[in-house]
Amino acid sequence: MANNKRNTIQVSVDIFNLSNFLNKDWGRRYFLSNNNFGIIEFAGFQPGTKTPTYSVNTKLLEGQQPWSNNIIDSGFRSSRWQMQVGVRYIFGN
Repeated sequence: MANNKRNTIQVSVDIFNLSNFLNKDWGRRYFLSNNNFGIIEFAGFQPGTKTPTYSVNTKLLEGQQPWSNNIIDSGFRSSRWQMQVGVRYIFGN
């Protein structure tokens, strides 16, 4: 009687942050070292009303990027690409 059981080996490869793998300047995650930089700032109330007005941070309009040197490079959600290789052996039934 023939044994129809089949054993299988599966290999998998996962690349996290693929865009950074393709180009070192892509897929970066930035953070601010303090919370003193907002994109939109409260500018006050419209005269004679309680309607708030907002403005875009002037530093952004001037081209400043306060997060340019603050790159997250640790942990699973870092700016670096990471690769994981897995091997699975499946016993025949």
